[in-house]
Amino acid sequence: MSTKMVAYTRSGKTSPSSNFRILQYLPYIKTKISARKLSSDYLYQHHGKASTIFQKMYWYSLYYLQIQFRLTFYLLMDIINPPRCIIIQRALSPKFVFPWNKALMIFVIKRTKTIIWDFDDDISCSKEITSFENKLLESNADTIVVTGSILKKRLPKNIQSRVKILPTTDGQMVRNDSITLINQRKNSYNKAIELLWLATATSLPFLEKIIDELEKAGEIILAKYQKKLTLHVVCNKPLNYIGKNFFIDNVEWSEQSAHQMMIQSHIGLMPLLDTDFCRAKGGFKLLQYKAAALPSVASAIGINTMYVNDGIDGFLIGKNYPNSWSSAIVHLADNWTRYSIMSENARDNWDNNYSFNNNLEQWKLMLQ
Repeated sequence: MSTKMVAYTRSGKTSPSSNFRILQYLPYIKTKISARKLSSDYLYQHHGKASTIFQKMYWYSLYYLQIQFRLTFYLLMDIINPPRCIIIQRALSPKFVFPWNKALMIFVIKRTKTIIWDFDDDISCSKEITSFENKLLESNADTIVVTGSILKKRLPKNIQSRVKILPTTDGQMVRNDSITLINQRKNSYNKAIELLWLATATSLPFLEKIIDELEKAGEIILAKYQKKLTLHVVCNKPLNYIGKNFFIDNVEWSEQSAHQMMIQSHIGLMPLLDTDFCRAKGGFKLLQYKAAALPSVASAIGINTMYVNDGIDGFLIGKNYPNSWSSAIVHLADNWTRYSIMSENARDNWDNNYSFNNNLEQWKLMLQ
């Protein structure tokens, strides 16, 4: 029997989902798992940055065509040298499938002993996965890994027994001690408050919805505490806005830049809209903030209400909660003792419930 294992991911480390759902664990698993990266980092980045109609036509065409041709090549490799286990991150063939790839997918997936299908968003709701592939994986995946109970409940009842919940977490912060992180932030806390928004460009509209609240917070913090407010936007596209009462620092996302901004910042933000898609999101950014000992301010939507303990390690914003975005930020900016306690609580919550090592052990069990 073959001992070979392969993992199909959208791209390499430039894809946060590929990296933090799958790739970051591979070096720590004894059995070698070959990464099948369906797009190059170069095309993944450029298609994500495309903004004009012409740019989107050009880069999207190259991106999706590369995925199709790489998929053909990889599937043929898996026919010639069959793996024992295939891990599929999100979808093999997003948006559409070449006819011959349909045939290859059916052959390889039905023949492979173990199929693990992992996804961290409602990719059916967003139309990222085709109905053909969705049905194929629902029928043939031995284990389906999702980020939370809301996403699990959206899957058919007859496959619930095969569904496992595994939050997305960030292994970068394991080496950073929470006490050191908090003490480092104390040096800048009395002069400035640094907010962090860490996401991909598709989430920029959520951030834009709270701009007026950030303006209000910046005005209050400067007037009452003589502190400047900065928003670090770590994303594959910039936030095109010039703040009146706060400064915007656009930082292009990379694993390294995200890590640095998490160390440097004081408060993490995660605004969402109340839509079907957002209610099923995995809340990864909140767990990144927790890993970095950052109190967070988040919309009281979906899994956010499970990850943020209001008034304990951050604040939730919604109709059943007392704070607005601006008041929550001001509460975290006006008192170092309160801030440092909430920071410690955030990291403790991550260590106890959502740590990298917890997830790594779960992957080892699934791959036995």
